[in-house]
Amino acid sequence: MEKNKWKSVNLHFYEAVNLKDILIYTDDKTFDYIFSLYTDYNTVVNNFDFFLKVVKIMMANGYNTINVDSFETVKFINNNLKDKLDIVLNILDDYEMINRSYIIQAEIDKCSFTIPLSYLMWGVDFDNLMYITSTSYHSNALNYNGNRYIDIDTLKKIKEIINYLKSLGKFNDLQIIIMVANYLQKNVEYIAENVDKTGKYIVKLDKKVDGLEDEVGLIETVLFKKYGLCTGIAYSTTLLLNNPTFKIDARTIFNKGHALNIIKYKDKYYYLDNTWGITRSKKEFEKAVKPVKFNANYILFGKKTFDEEVDKNYLCDNPNIYKVEDKGIRKTDILKAKSQMLDRVSFTYPENIVHPVTKIRKY
Repeated sequence: MEKNKWKSVNLHFYEAVNLKDILIYTDDKTFDYIFSLYTDYNTVVNNFDFFLKVVKIMMANGYNTINVDSFETVKFINNNLKDKLDIVLNILDDYEMINRSYIIQAEIDKCSFTIPLSYLMWGVDFDNLMYITSTSYHSNALNYNGNRYIDIDTLKKIKEIINYLKSLGKFNDLQIIIMVANYLQKNVEYIAENVDKTGKYIVKLDKKVDGLEDEVGLIETVLFKKYGLCTGIAYSTTLLLNNPTFKIDARTIFNKGHALNIIKYKDKYYYLDNTWGITRSKKEFEKAVKPVKFNANYILFGKKTFDEEVDKNYLCDNPNIYKVEDKGIRKTDILKAKSQMLDRVSFTYPENIVHPVTKIRKY
């Protein structure tokens, strides 16, 4: 698949019609109002002709995204299509942390498909570009750009960072989370341009930089160019934690105009917000929204802290969002775990700003 042929797949799962629920309908006009469809494996296997009829009506109305439960469903649909069909099969997250080598891009040749971001590091087999998505509850949840695909070269570079972090020593889960947060806080500058809102934590350049607005939400920008927005920071956090090396259950979630992470730690769920760790440090570099030292305040915090800051009604559809603890873990526990890492991990932040475009002003 070529980049310029790709169509947006960020449609809402909660707006998708379940194929199982419309099997009784016979009037084709009923299907004119289906903008996004969902099907599981058994339903589509037993009703493939009906599925295809509904999809073709959707396509005639300009819609082509079908949410599915698994790669097994993608394979069945692909293998039973007579000809290529311009549809996107959007695999929804099963929230497991398992080997995904069964997802083989080369096996799918008659349609397109996406995988959840959290699957990416677990052995997915692709040769050039792998398209990714995160379903979201609110239509403006991704009002800043974010990754729609990852290429092989980017995947290799992410693995290099993970291997570097692993080389720093053997750590427990809390220390791994701290290590990744420290890595991002130390290396990433929060930066945005032409953002239509005000507030201390939004900044923009004094002088416009061409192309900046198109890239600030990308993983590649955050990890390799060392600046970016919340979307890229949260996506990067997911990949650096949710992989076979560190095995931390991290997912990206979205609020109205903000992206962060939900983390499973000792069988309980918490928020992790490395963007806040950067932008809400009590001390920042004078010319950039970047901390001068490690900020532990937004590591594994609870609903009480988060709900005071944001509109919780606009959270994404992660089923574990309601399991987040009211209170986070104690800050003293984080600082104790950090102190036990000082012989292997540097928490000294560079005095210079890492990104050359740092002449910014706060609103």
